[in-house]
Amino acid sequence: MSNIELPWSEVIGMINHWARTPENGYLGSDYGGSVILKKYLNEPQAELAINLIAKLQKDVPYFQSCAVSVKPQTENSLIITVDNEAAVVSTVA
Repeated sequence: MSNIELPWSEVIGMINHWARTPENGYLGSDYGGSVILKKYLNEPQAELAINLIAKLQKDVPYFQSCAVSVKPQTENSLIITVDNEAAVVSTVA
């Protein structure tokens, strides 16, 4: 668990924002996960899951000390688990 306690709704908000932001969507930053997330959902493989989690943890430091896992649910969504709390994340708003 991260050293910072946040309400689960805020954690999910951070994930949803990251998941719907294209990489390099902010000038001077490679923040964002929409491209890698869509690639993973189109071709779910362990290596892509590892890369997806690593990118999330790099972009949002809060998740660096959290146990994070992902599992595809549909072609547009996945189940993400953060420290034993799970939620559905969609690539579309």
